[in-house]
Amino acid sequence: MKKNLLFIIDNLKGGGAERILITILQHLDAKKYNVDLFLINREGVYLDSVPRNICLYSALGDSNLLINKIKRRILLTFPSLFYIFHIRKLYDCYIAFREDTATRILFKAPATAQRVAWLHTDLIKHTYCKTTNKRRYFRDLPSLNQIVCVSKACQKTLINLCPAVKNKSIVLYNPIDISDIIQKSNVHINVPFSRDRINLLAVGRIDKGKNHRFLIECMPLLLNKGNFTLWILGVGPLQVELEKLRDDMGLQDYVHFLGFKENPYPLIKSCDVFVLSSLYEGLPTVIIEALILERNIVSSPCVGAEEVLCNGEFGYVASLDINSFSEAICKASEHSLLISTKLRHRLSDFDLNQQICKVNTLFR
Repeated sequence: MKKNLLFIIDNLKGGGAERILITILQHLDAKKYNVDLFLINREGVYLDSVPRNICLYSALGDSNLLINKIKRRILLTFPSLFYIFHIRKLYDCYIAFREDTATRILFKAPATAQRVAWLHTDLIKHTYCKTTNKRRYFRDLPSLNQIVCVSKACQKTLINLCPAVKNKSIVLYNPIDISDIIQKSNVHINVPFSRDRINLLAVGRIDKGKNHRFLIECMPLLLNKGNFTLWILGVGPLQVELEKLRDDMGLQDYVHFLGFKENPYPLIKSCDVFVLSSLYEGLPTVIIEALILERNIVSSPCVGAEEVLCNGEFGYVASLDINSFSEAICKASEHSLLISTKLRHRLSDFDLNQQICKVNTLFR
């Protein structure tokens, strides 16, 4: 008999966790599982990517509407209401695919079912775990059956914060379709990069955690050292603020916002240096994708990036200091990435088939 699974996530906006969820939904064994997807807000660039065999339903619509903001605040105050009013069907397994609201709803699912939380971030630095909800979150976490961590570093910080879940946590790397990324990177598009400049590319949701402001603040020093241009690929709540910062600094010709691209890989493949300035990451998928496309990388010392890059062996890891980070970018722009057997072996750790096989055996 097939197992009935419910995945829970806030929305399907253009983030790494959302993209990984779509990959998992596309490859789950349809002979073993009936799968539903519950969104708190029915919105996001990946809505059309949900497989047609997945039943999709939601509690709220556009999160920017005032009425939905009010409803969301009420439901977050009483997360059991989410379950009572919006999740009426019983499932064999409930999976919260984000750390925040989705996991709070998961706590209200029947304890007789299998309940799985998926952690994509460094909980020590994540803003959610610095709020008044932290005590309740770590109090309820041991009641779950399993906690999936996307990296060893993510698991280590989890256990430090909540030792009671040590025997319930596992590490499961994000599944990456390497051949699909390479194929999509070869699609011909109009790449805006100028070949007489050193093109830096940052990819990710434009929010506080991704720390794009820092990259813009690095640009004056970089321009003193070379002909650099920064391209930011993604959308998010801080874009207008960062565009104003760029304009106030007189960097209109050197910092460009590209918006969301369903296929970012031709741009990643064409950049000179891929940069990641995140304050925290569990496992930055974009770093893995940049390695697949043989790009030089400069990353902040967030735990997930350090793990992927093997503490600097496959890219530069620099502190979030303008001088140090800019120096690393200059070094990266002068050298090509060495494609070694060891690097290829490292990338195999994220192989789609291998990781999906592990996911398919996760739900009892």
